[in-house]
Amino acid sequence: MLPGQILSLNFLADLPSMLLSRDRVDPERLERPGRWSLRSVRRFMIVFDALSTLFDLATFALLVTVFHASESLFQSGWFIECALTQMIVLITLRTRRAFFRSRPDALFGGAVLAIALITLAIPFLPFAGAIGFPAPPLGMVLLLSALAAVYLGSLELVKRAPWSGFDRGPTI
Repeated sequence: MLPGQILSLNFLADLPSMLLSRDRVDPERLERPGRWSLRSVRRFMIVFDALSTLFDLATFALLVTVFHASESLFQSGWFIECALTQMIVLITLRTRRAFFRSRPDALFGGAVLAIALITLAIPFLPFAGAIGFPAPPLGMVLLLSALAAVYLGSLELVKRAPWSGFDRGPTI
């Protein structure tokens, strides 16, 4: 991506991240003090990074082989997928429960949803060309959104797996 696109992505992702400190904590997390297990954290980082890399490569393959994306169209698609998956990570890894069974703080949850929607809209806005984003075809946006949904489901499965390390490590 171009520098302005990377800065835009970082700015958008930082907004809900700043609100994470006001998020609700699941009651079971307050019952007893948590312990950091560096082995579990390390294991989760390896598993989580491998999963994220797999989906990054799937996104690249989709953009190149299915859409034959030009450099600028690739950047639009990659921007959308990066922002959506960052919002998924925030909403999913904030709890050990299934993300839909743990209600986030209204402002934090609203910010995550708003950023996801803004991300989908940015390439279609009048100023998008100024930062190098052509409007992607609707099919691309739908497939990228579907891929992000599969990432969400995969992340939920991985975080529940006893071998992932998430069960013993702290949540974000």
